[in-house]
Amino acid sequence: MVSNLTLWLVLLVCLRGVGLSQAQVPWQTSLAAFAFIRLATALPLTPGGLGITELGLVGTLAAGGSHRVSAQVTAAVLLY
Repeated sequence: MVSNLTLWLVLLVCLRGVGLSQAQVPWQTSLAAFAFIRLATALPLTPGGLGITELGLVGTLAAGGSHRVSAQVTAAVLLY
């Protein structure tokens, strides 16, 4: 549990580090996206090393955002 919490905190720091505010991507959204992707990648059907985690995080965190927010989310996820 500590490992997953630490990984989520690293993701949150990356999101804030690229300039995304709490209003643009709330911590609750980042936690939900992180939990969903961790659960999805735990299934043996998802292949490893193909960027499923990154694609899922960008897709869930940038959903409904502007082009600039999408670019910042992509940068944060790649930094993560």
